[in-house]
Amino acid sequence: MMQEAKLILYSTIGFLCLRYLVKLICNERYLQKNHVSKCWIWKNTLVSFVHSIIASAWTVYCFHDNNDLLYDLIHASSSTSRSLLAFSIGYFIYDVIDIVIYDRFQQWFYICHHFASIIALSLALSTDKLMGMGVWGLVMEWHSIFLHLRQLMKLSNNTNNFKYKINTILNTVTVVALRIIPSFWMAVCLWNYGNEIAYYQYCWSVMCLSLLKLNNFTLGHYFVWKVYRN
Repeated sequence: MMQEAKLILYSTIGFLCLRYLVKLICNERYLQKNHVSKCWIWKNTLVSFVHSIIASAWTVYCFHDNNDLLYDLIHASSSTSRSLLAFSIGYFIYDVIDIVIYDRFQQWFYICHHFASIIALSLALSTDKLMGMGVWGLVMEWHSIFLHLRQLMKLSNNTNNFKYKINTILNTVTVVALRIIPSFWMAVCLWNYGNEIAYYQYCWSVMCLSLLKLNNFTLGHYFVWKVYRN
């Protein structure tokens, strides 16, 4: 656990440094033309985009390293999956700090989501249970790649083109295939094998999964209905 704690610290510091780097290289002309809040969203989204790329690729490596993580979400574990969870905890800590400092608690849902995720992933690391659940949860970062890219395109006023339409289609496909379906798989495993973990961890996992489902169905409704209806 000490090794993972160090990785959490390094990850948090790394993302804070990345945000500072983004601030340095961010186009000054773009900053001058937009409000501060919009510029903050652009920087925050870009850092989140980087995390999504790394974490999503890491999930594939986790499944390749230990195939049991695909179907045994309770007991399966590996060093790569433990490192992935620690890395993502560091990102969630960074993002909470960023939201609190620059957005003044306005995105309260994401703060709650991040706190719940930090505790859930920390419990998985400390008990070495539900590692597969954590990895499957991070599979959803594949959809986040297209979601963050769409946000960056909107903030850059780059929406009236073929690339944006393709991105919208990819968002719609991945929100169903890589968010809604995995969340159902996680719920099934938790329902069937929840008695094999501590009761407090089970209750917390149910709460986190409920938050995930709420977020996933909100995104699904937006892309499947609102985008195509317009």
